[in-house]
Amino acid sequence: PRMESCGICKEKRQKCTKKILNEIDPSQRQACVDSLCFEAEARIRDPVYGCVGIIRCLQRRLQHLQLSLNIAQRELAMIKHGQNYPHLSVRPRL
Repeated sequence: PRMESCGICKEKRQKCTKKILNEIDPSQRQACVDSLCFEAEARIRDPVYGCVGIIRCLQRRLQHLQLSLNIAQRELAMIKHGQNYPHLSVRPRL
């Protein structure tokens, strides 16, 4: 039997949540519900960007952290090779 879309889904031209949940594996349903709820809450907080805005923010944060990590690794390598202490004749022990 074919399930009818609700009024909201017809207006938005989207699948009903019930249809989505019926189409996925039962073991994945809770994760799907959690994801749908997160997306809906993100859309309420930011009607323009929704969860895409959150994703962009997290991507920028990740890029910043990767850059900071790269800088720290370069500084550590310089310290290990004594390049940060050119005025010392003996390398410091770490």
